[in-house]
Amino acid sequence: MPECSPKVKPLKVADPFGLAKKRIANKKAHPKSSFTVAQWENAIRYNNSYVKIVGHGGGCCGYKHLRMFPAYDIMWELEAAKSIKNCFKSWPGQIIEAILIGSQASEKDYAWTKFLIKQGFRLVSSNTNSNSSNENFVFHLCSQEIKSSKRLKDIQKLEQLAKENPVV
Repeated sequence: MPECSPKVKPLKVADPFGLAKKRIANKKAHPKSSFTVAQWENAIRYNNSYVKIVGHGGGCCGYKHLRMFPAYDIMWELEAAKSIKNCFKSWPGQIIEAILIGSQASEKDYAWTKFLIKQGFRLVSSNTNSNSSNENFVFHLCSQEIKSSKRLKDIQKLEQLAKENPVV
């Protein structure tokens, strides 16, 4: 009986058990990282614990928040830097706020604090949280410096009003 279809040659598979993929997955994601490539891909895929930029409240002031600071790793730092750059590209004129609690600020020789300062953030205030007794450190990063003299005069006027009318 004649065959109805030509014989299909089996595909040659160079790595039938996926060993090459496993070796790659076990490689470090970055020389200074504690993550393997596979762990990093899972963390990003499930969006479960990395620094994010989110809107502030009702969106009226244009602030964004840099939040979700996980245990420090160079990969989180690289991801956060990329998020900041993309935020300013998408929304010019934004102010990004980051709040570190004491343990985050001092973790791994102040790694997150150094990262924020390196990105251009300025420490604007600190306080003790009444809910948890954590010390909070508030940082701001503005994508635009105050250039117009009108804005500068407005800010100086607001500062003068604050001095003249202290909160009791």
